Amino acid sequence: LAEPDFVELLIHELPHSRVGVKDDAPFNDSFASFVGGEGARARYAGQGRAAEFDAHLAAEADWVRARDLLEETRAALEAAFAAQETDAWKRSAKAQILTAATSCLAEMTEATGNDGYQRLASRLNNAYLASLATYSDQQPAFAVRVADARGAWEPFFNAVDALANLSGEDRQ
Repeated sequence: LAEPDFVELLIHELPHSRVGVKDDAPFNDSFASFVGGEGARARYAGQGRAAEFDAHLAAEADWVRARDLLEETRAALEAAFAAQETDAWKRSAKAQILTAATSCLAEMTEATGNDGYQRLASRLNNAYLASLATYSDQQPAFAVRVADARGAWEPFFNAVDALANLSGEDRQ
């Protein structure tokens, strides 16, 4: 594990001790993932190593493309399952969507020489795609909260505490 990833992982775990909403993993993990990323960025900047962290993020660009592909795949599957079609049609659409995603991941493997994309392809299913969303879907809302707090952590955490006290419906 590269140092920036390790730092981000450690910082990701810290918010779980401050805010935890029962039965709302997407809120909890999107919050922790957002704080992990922003906290790691702030740590590196505070040490005068912002360029090092930015270089790490640039090197992770292929993973960002893969994550975007997986999000598009999840959205396509949701649309297919929501369609007013027969179960047979839905199974066929699912197979086509997953085949297309697997092909894209194979192309990424070939282009980058990174066989991690093939490992992603081997576990590509609805449950895996849903688990990825747990960590990312609500991050944009936390970015808005930190912008509202002008980048100050304490007002940001206070805003998140207030969100955590709302009902699940109101949090959305």
